[in-house]
Amino acid sequence: MRILLVEDTEDVGEAIVARFERIGHTVDWEKDGGVANEVLLVQAYDLLILDVNLPALDGFTILKRLRQRKTKTPVLVETRSIIALFLLYSSYQRLYQLNHATHSALLTVIFFAASS
Repeated sequence: MRILLVEDTEDVGEAIVARFERIGHTVDWEKDGGVANEVLLVQAYDLLILDVNLPALDGFTILKRLRQRKTKTPVLVETRSIIALFLLYSSYQRLYQLNHATHSALLTVIFFAASS
């Protein structure tokens, strides 16, 4: 599977890349939301792992633009912020209610516990 990871936190990104590569997947890693958005315009992926808080362009905007282009790539959204989770859930619920007949996105939210 070809995966695009969009994550600006070095240790989190390294851990995700290492794990997916260890089980045989190809992972491209972008640390900047603007760059990731440009990559998604020209390259197809089997999965997008997307942080919410990114430099240049936030994860919400990347996801919105992806869906506006009718791209059906599954997206795994990760955040450590409960506020971001609430906003994501609220936005996703409105989108689903407005467009439930054509809804085909896979959206999963995962949390990375802060290391102690």
